[in-house]
Amino acid sequence: MNQVLFDGAATQTNDNVKFSGGAEYAKFILKKSIENGYHFDVFFYEEMSIDPELLMLLEKNNFNIIMVKNKSDLYNLLRGGQYVKFYSALPYKYQDFDIYSVTFIIVMHGIRPIELPWDYYRFKYISGFLKRFIYYFISQFKFLQEIKRKRHIKNTSKLLSKKNIKIVTVSNHSKYSLLYFYPFLNKEDIHVFYSPFDFGIPPSGNYTKDYYLIISANRFEKNVYRTLLAFDSLISNGHLKEKRIVVLGSNKLMEKWISNKLKFEFHSYVSQETLDFFFKNAFCFVYPSLNEGFGYPPLVAMYNNIPVISSCSTSIPEVCENAVLYYNPYKIDEISNRILQIETDKELYNLFVERGNKRVNELITKQNNDLYKILSFIYDCN
Repeated sequence: MNQVLFDGAATQTNDNVKFSGGAEYAKFILKKSIENGYHFDVFFYEEMSIDPELLMLLEKNNFNIIMVKNKSDLYNLLRGGQYVKFYSALPYKYQDFDIYSVTFIIVMHGIRPIELPWDYYRFKYISGFLKRFIYYFISQFKFLQEIKRKRHIKNTSKLLSKKNIKIVTVSNHSKYSLLYFYPFLNKEDIHVFYSPFDFGIPPSGNYTKDYYLIISANRFEKNVYRTLLAFDSLISNGHLKEKRIVVLGSNKLMEKWISNKLKFEFHSYVSQETLDFFFKNAFCFVYPSLNEGFGYPPLVAMYNNIPVISSCSTSIPEVCENAVLYYNPYKIDEISNRILQIETDKELYNLFVERGNKRVNELITKQNNDLYKILSFIYDCN
């Protein structure tokens, strides 16, 4: 009997969100669990697509794959007494879930809906005039934002207060956010393991290095609107004459935000292979995120010897330390200032390439160590 049920649904995405850091984390843990000889059952939701590579790997290793239609099917699985542990890398949807005596091992990547309930410019990311107007109207009433925030606090409290729960999180920032918002938790009961990540093939050869790179542009928490305004202002003032700005994960709405359209190159979601290409050939990576539980992308840039200018928000300074050039993500002028520094100061540019390379290698060592701790925690803990 396989005593652990793995939440394969955490690896599944939908049409609205084709890339999720939490889903990539779940995929990585699943692959590494298999590689290290652990055996368990995995469930997926029937109506959502499954990563073909994962499916092939599970089938090749003769894993028991269970397809469920809804949470009731999952509930019946856990109630049957077959499993001792249930592991989920994205547990937020199970707050009202009664899993009886099964030990519930959860990964809390962060509590963004509580830390970042709203941003004034959120309406800028909404397609359709009417819907955008509604978002703008709601944003003017802070008490509505606070009601939504309190609802998230209450719902997450249901999840965290389960008696048979074991909590993993991916940064000390997220750990202390949990302790702050949920004082019934004990510091010793929250285990911090840095997010493991597959950085792919090391960079080699010559690359173009002729553009700035921005990703996840259609998500308001990634703060791309302010960043595009900063770039647009610099171009209008005669700067960045030799550089393009490549924007990934965007939609047609974004082109309306700027006046110097010929300097910008917009793409929707791209394949992993294409994403790797854009990182390797970038001059600089710009990461203006308003909230992160960990934050993979700056590390990918560092791994590819690309300097990073970044928001100083939430977990980012913890993960990146002194290896990136920070700014206040709400200040467009300050974003412009940092872009201009990295554009014109060659010594500063090289300094952050060097620091980034050092930091990412430190983190690769730590992540490799933490990976084995995570696997042991899931499959060997009592």
